[in-house]
Parts: sequence; structure tokens; C-alpha cells
Amino acid sequence: MRLVSKLFAILLGALSVTGQPIPGAVENPSVHLLKEFSDDVLNGYRLNFDLALTNRSNQVLKIPSRSGYVVRLERQLKEEAQAASWETILQASWYDTEKNSFPECARLKTDDRGRVSGLTTGLFLPKTLTKEIVVRGNLRLRATVELGCRDSSESKPIITTVKSAPFDIVLTQISEQ
Repeated sequence: MRLVSKLFAILLGALSVTGQPIPGAVENPSVHLLKEFSDDVLNGYRLNFDLALTNRSNQVLKIPSRSGYVVRLERQLKEEAQAASWETILQASWYDTEKNSFPECARLKTDDRGRVSGLTTGLFLPKTLTKEIVVRGNLRLRATVELGCRDSSESKPIITTVKSAPFDIVLTQISEQ
């Protein structure tokens, strides 16, 4: 119970400078088919991407230069931008065991741009949806990522939540690996 209380305090106290997810942009997305995680119903993929963000707050934002945890992936159901609706296709969580090794924080001043490289997550799609993607040619996603880092001035890790703008995975980007 003590660990749960401590984690809850960490997450409440350090979600982001504004308390709301920070907008970000997915760059260089790639999707690789994972045959060992595919069956008659599902296709398993590994989604890799980089995340770019700009600090629009009036405070310094602390983020890692690498590592983060994708906590939500959503796919767009309707294609009309004004009537877009989203379906969660991945919902995950993580916790700090106090043995986690967080990278050192980088500091972003107001209007500075930052980048977190090498993010990865599993992506499991029903084969029926995969066929739909073949017809449409793309899959529109958005990601929510939690970034954790350590700062020498803080006794606890700093967790920043970033929500990406929508991005497309084009079927030709999907390769076997």
C-alpha cells in the first residue's frame, strides 16, 4: 500500500508542468510484423517512432532524451476531421519499483524543441482490420506517452505525459521482422 500511495503522489505531483498532457508529434514511425505474436485472429506488430515536442509553457520542462512508455494508442474511426472519433486499441500502465533506472533529464526552456528517440510499443490488430487497412492504405493513430527522467534537484523521478497529434501508418511501411 505504501508503494501505491507513493506512486500516486509521484504521478499527481509530476505529470507535467501544466498538469495536462503536452502536445507532441510522432516522427519516423515504422511498423514491423512480429510473426511470433500473430495467429488466426490477430496480427502482432512492433511500432517504433520518435516524439517531438515544443515547450509552450512559461516554465522549464524536463524530459529524457531517450526512453518513454506508450500508455495509450487510439485509432481513428471516422475520417472526417471535424467528426473524428477514436477507439482505444492499446491501454497500458506501468509503475516505479524504485529500481527503475531513469535517464538524466534534459531541460527545455519556453519555446525550445525537444525530441525523444527510439520509442517502441506492441500493436495488435485483428486480421479483419488489417484487411481494411489494405483497402484504405493507412491507419491513423495517436499516442499518449509517459516520459520519465531523473533530475539531481528532485528526489523522485519526473513523469511528463505527452499526447501526440494524429499520425498515419501507411501499409507499405509494415515489414516483417
